[in-house]
Amino acid sequence: MAWKQWKQKGTRAWAVARHQGLSALLRRASAWVRHRLPGRDNAAAASYFDERRAQDAAFDAETGLDTGGIIDLGDLTITGPNAALGNAYMATTPDEFAAGLAALDLPVEGMSFVDLGSGKGRTLFLAARHPFARIIGVEFARELHEAALANLARLPADRRIELVHGDAATYSLPEGPLLLFIYNAFDRPLMARIAARTLDAWRAAPRPLRVLLINPVLAEVWLAAGWREIAHDPSFSLLAPD
Repeated sequence: MAWKQWKQKGTRAWAVARHQGLSALLRRASAWVRHRLPGRDNAAAASYFDERRAQDAAFDAETGLDTGGIIDLGDLTITGPNAALGNAYMATTPDEFAAGLAALDLPVEGMSFVDLGSGKGRTLFLAARHPFARIIGVEFARELHEAALANLARLPADRRIELVHGDAATYSLPEGPLLLFIYNAFDRPLMARIAARTLDAWRAAPRPLRVLLINPVLAEVWLAAGWREIAHDPSFSLLAPD
């Protein structure tokens, strides 16, 4: 492993310990080791990741894009102070996106779509198949943002799509009707801040607003912040201001 990667991993480990405590760092290290040792759970995880890689390859082959991969943030260059509070990159599958969007109880016409932690942009390109007014991706990893720019350049021009290289924790949401999308991109402390900040933005300017969480392992963080769940299945949770 190159010195730059070791340095980035060390910086991220220190940030995890500083922001979340030594116990959080030890849990991450333990999980990293478990995933690399033989065993039944690891065999199931390996099978799952193999399936995801196959889905990535199929999507990218069909579209001519580069949106796949399972990428640890320790290998990337992060903008802002929240490197310790993000999760590894893994793209939303078309089926996951379709299931969540089908549950939406508001018309997408005239609505902005914002993906916090947009990675290489796959979800934005899926959203572009629908009549959203604006489609915005916010990504704090420079390499993923640059990959999204390259992907966007391969597609027919679509002025609705905007790519923002920045931190989701400080991004100001657009006015008007909004669907906020998050694919399990953040650890609990940052997810809680975003949930509270989004509700504050809605209270300051009430409008039709929904939050779509794919892989909703931290949906309870939003419920605790004052959101209500209006639809869900194991792959998604759709939330509205309470």
